[in-house]
Amino acid sequence: MPLYWAVVILFLQRDLERPSLNELTEPDDTRAGWGLLALFLMLATLIPLSPALAGRLGIGG
Repeated sequence: MPLYWAVVILFLQRDLERPSLNELTEPDDTRAGWGLLALFLMLATLIPLSPALAGRLGIGG
């Protein structure tokens, strides 16, 4: 079944995808800073906290 769809896509594809503008230009310093801030917030939210570090920070009981 997946091979069928791959063949259909290959034959029905009209032209190659054009890259979006964000893939062609480098971000300016402000945008890069926002990206680093978002990356830090994501890591701070998703990385698990050890019980010892949570105790030092006063988080939890």
